[in-house]
Amino acid sequence: MTLTYMCLILPVVPEPVDRTGVGPRALNVRPQFGKDFIIAKPLNTALKRVLPPRKVESLRARRAILSGKIRSLVDDPRQFNRNWAKRECPVCGYVGRFWSFGSPPRAEAMCPSCMSLERHRLLQLLFRDHLDRVPRTTRVLHFAPEAFIREKLSRQCRYVSVDVVPYRVDVSCIMEHIPFAHNQFDLVIANHVLEHVSNEAEALSEIRRVLDPDGVSILSVPQIFGWEETYEDDAITNPDERRLHFGQVDHRRLYGRDFAAKLCAAGFDVDAFQVDRPDEIRFALTRGETLYICTPKTQARRDPHDSMDRPLSIGSSAS
Repeated sequence: MTLTYMCLILPVVPEPVDRTGVGPRALNVRPQFGKDFIIAKPLNTALKRVLPPRKVESLRARRAILSGKIRSLVDDPRQFNRNWAKRECPVCGYVGRFWSFGSPPRAEAMCPSCMSLERHRLLQLLFRDHLDRVPRTTRVLHFAPEAFIREKLSRQCRYVSVDVVPYRVDVSCIMEHIPFAHNQFDLVIANHVLEHVSNEAEALSEIRRVLDPDGVSILSVPQIFGWEETYEDDAITNPDERRLHFGQVDHRRLYGRDFAAKLCAAGFDVDAFQVDRPDEIRFALTRGETLYICTPKTQARRDPHDSMDRPLSIGSSAS
């Protein structure tokens, strides 16, 4: 009991903030999708010596959820004085009040049960509606893996998780240099990752290279739909300046409406997945947020602004 209590109250140790390449969510050791935290190494080592692995993971999960809630209360202490609407989390099934998240805080952005954010719930809805059954032969490459998707796909198919930080992933690399052969994967997932990479064009070229000709890539980024073009400035390297210009210290750009055109220029045909407006409210999603479903270009060109209204077909083995 004392050890459990210590695990929950000891201060968290934040990860380094400027991690180029694949994004800041490699340390997803629980159904927690907010900012990364790790237990201090001495404590982590001590826990592993005296407790079974499953218990250590359970303590980490509880502590991460507690840390996320404390951060939410610190960032937005008056959130419970405001009116709220009942929301639903498609990841864990929770129904009720959502909490604020971010700096500046986004009201009702975080599920207090599993800590999912807007982008995670949108990805879950895509899987629920279009990818509920992935063939066992499907080869999946998942950047900065969300825990709920990792747990689902690692049981169903040939799954490889990747991040720039070699922790709780199968392979450590940057997106600009993916250490796999051509046409190696049927499905590539990168949810809010490209805004972190140093060279966006190289990263997209690498995704195109490792994707099977019949494969699918699911990509998303933070977007300002009121901007015609993406805003980036390589001269901005100071973390505080990056937060000011791009919204986060490890972001290198903020995308505009031209993101779909960038994907087309990289050799993809593009479909857009969104949910209807009532479901955006129901699941507390960012209004208008889009997942881009990319397939290697064919002669039959598609409008990148078309909405996807059919089940996805992944690889030649998909039913």
